[in-house]
Order: sequence, then structure tokens, then C-alpha cells
Amino acid sequence: MTDETDAPPSSPARPNRRARQCNADYRWTVPKVKAFLLALEQCGRVAEAATAVGMSRQSAYALRARLDGPKFREAFEGARRMGLRARAAASRQRLQAARSRWEGPGLAALDYLRAAPSQADISGAYADMLAAQADMRAEQADMIMHEADAADP
Repeated sequence: MTDETDAPPSSPARPNRRARQCNADYRWTVPKVKAFLLALEQCGRVAEAATAVGMSRQSAYALRARLDGPKFREAFEGARRMGLRARAAASRQRLQAARSRWEGPGLAALDYLRAAPSQADISGAYADMLAAQADMRAEQADMIMHEADAADP
């Protein structure tokens, strides 16, 4: 007699199938269209807005072609234009922020370089310093000589 655990299964195991999606998951519904138009109004890009509601860019354009009425076309294009304006405003704001970093207090701290003395001023100041050092050395030498003379009987 054979052991049942060693026997091959009577039917091959079926691979796990994906659960069926309901129609609302892959079709345009009224709430999904509203969410799409709101997303389009915020971002201005059809592909980005369609992805946000779980649809594709192609299906969004197919929806626009299918609902070819003036109301939906105006809503679609109006939302897209508002999104493009919002995107452009955000871009201008980022650009202005980047410019303010370069024009801000960082460069004001470098104003001392603009008001730096000329090379002639530096050369003159260096010459004055060398002269003052020479005078100090001469005074020190005089003091040492004076002390040496005082120590000699």
C-alpha cells in the first residue's frame, strides 16, 4: 500500500488569482471625475491628476472626448488653466526665494570687501608698520647700549 503523502496531487494547484475589481475601480464615476477636476485645478497636469484618482492620462482624455459637451469641456480646460497658473505662481515663488538667498544678508556681510582699502593704502600702512618696528628696534638697541655703558666702570 502507498502512503498518501507521497502520492502526487490529483489536480495541480491553481495559482492565486487577483481578486476581481468592481467597475468603480477602473471606470470613471461622478465622484472620481470631481476628484480629478479638483486635482487638475491644483496641479495643472492631466497625467498627474488622473494618477491621483487611480486613472491614466489616456482615460482622462478619452473621458473628455466622450463627454464632449460645453460644460465639461469648460470645466476641464478651466481646471487645467487654473492648475497651470498655480504651478507658474509656485515656480515664481521658488525662483524669488532662490534669488533672495543670494541677495539677502549673506552678501551684505561681504560689504567690507567692497569698502576694502586700495593696494596703495595697504602698501602705505605696511610701510608705516615696518618703520614703527624699526624705530622700536633702534630704541631697544639704544637702551641696551645705555645699560652696557652704565655697567662699565
